[in-house]
Formats: sequence, structure tokens, C-alpha cells
Amino acid sequence: MSTPFEPPAENRRTSPRTGYTRAHWEAVADGLLTAAWRWSTPGRALLDLPGRPSRSGVRSDGLEGYARTFLAAAFRVTGADGDDPHGLLERYAHGLAAGTRTPGRDDTESWPPVLDHDVQGQPMVPGLRVDSVTVAYGRYELRVHRVTGAPEGARLTHTGWATGPEEPLTSALYGLHGWDDPVPDLLRAPQGTAWTRWAHVPRLTGRCAGTSVHVSLASLTADTGDAPLPAAVGEVRVREGTAEVVWAGTGARTRIAFEPVEVRHRGR
Repeated sequence: MSTPFEPPAENRRTSPRTGYTRAHWEAVADGLLTAAWRWSTPGRALLDLPGRPSRSGVRSDGLEGYARTFLAAAFRVTGADGDDPHGLLERYAHGLAAGTRTPGRDDTESWPPVLDHDVQGQPMVPGLRVDSVTVAYGRYELRVHRVTGAPEGARLTHTGWATGPEEPLTSALYGLHGWDDPVPDLLRAPQGTAWTRWAHVPRLTGRCAGTSVHVSLASLTADTGDAPLPAAVGEVRVREGTAEVVWAGTGARTRIAFEPVEVRHRGR
């Protein structure tokens, strides 16, 4: 079977069981991403992978192709200390700009708007809307949710990744703003993962009524020496539906607005 990449030679000294090292996984990621990008639109906003369309439609599928491969590219570049030999981040930056320039427009690049919908036949509360933005910053995911039109007494639930007791990964989640308690509850997941039959999942809960903003930080890592999540952020500012995070150590700032949706990041 042919592959779209050339794997490195085995290294039995570093990896005596398989001969595989990080260089092999980088080659696999590069090959998969190269194959996927052959199906991108000219403006790089959608990756229309072949196959039968989902019930959400072709445009939504193209956005899924962009988003899911972006996650692989982020891990690949971050794990290489920012080395991006194939210009992956520039491609995704161009796609992000093209997809969000005129959201909802019936053209080649525009991303579809996320509107009210039925969930397994159960209609959402009329007027209720949840806008969500996730920003990758190194090994962290900054997650911001804005809830509008929530009735009195409504509650919001947010979870991290599910991990099993025998997995070498740690799923961390921490509430920065808008949660009852910044420390999440640890619950048993409804099902296991690819590695284990059962798993735990961290969960945050918070009250929401009218318009509210909820900010959290998440990570999934195998590094045991990493600093805890609360130490990663120096300050959080939430005002008029806009969230700004000041990162500890660097003083860099990430600002997320929702009308219109906009993400800005600047260094110290």
C-alpha cells in the first residue's frame, strides 16, 4: 500500500519495541495533512473531503474538515517547538480569514452560521443562544462561551476530555470566570475511550440568566511536570460580552469578542 509520506528509518536504540520515534509521528501527521489539503477550497477555508455528505450538509462538513485537521496541525507544530516546515499555520490563518469574512454567505469559502436547532428532536429554548470560541495557546485551550436569552434558573455545563485511569494523559480543566467553582467535579464518563473501558471527565457548572460569559482553560497532556492551569493566567477581564485573558509569564493578551466574533492576540 502506498503512503503520501516517506517514513524515517526505524530507531531501535531510542524505541526498542517498535522502532518508532517522534519523527515517525511527525511524518504521519505531515502525510495525513498533505493528503487532506488536496481537498481545500481556493481560499483555504473549507476542506471538502470525499465521501457521502452528513445530515448537516456539505458546507458544515467542509468546516469540520478544516477544524479537525487544524487540531492535528497545532499539535504537530507545538510539539516541534514552533517549527512549521510546511507552512501549516499560514494556511489555516488564510482559511480562518476567508471563512469568517462573510459568514453565512452562499459562496465558496464562507463558514455556515450556527443557529438554533433541534437536538435529537428536542427543541431548544426559544431565543436561547450559546456562542463558543476556543483559542489554542501553546498546550492550553482557552474556551469562552457567551450565553444569551437564558431563562432565570438556567445552568450551563462544560466538560473537559475523558481519560481513563490507565492512560498516560491528564485531562485538566479550570474555571476562570462565570462558574460556581473554578475547580471542576470529576465524574465518570458515560462510556470509555479508545484506550480504556471506562473513564473520568472533569465538569464545570455555572448559573446563567439573560446574557452571561463563561471562561475556562483546558489541557490534555502526558507531561507530569507542567504547571497547574491556574498558574497559566495572570488576569481575566470580562466586560460587555467581551473576554480578555492576560497570560502569566509573558504578559501576552488574548481578547475575544462576539459581536462580531473576533479574536485578537498581542504580545507584551
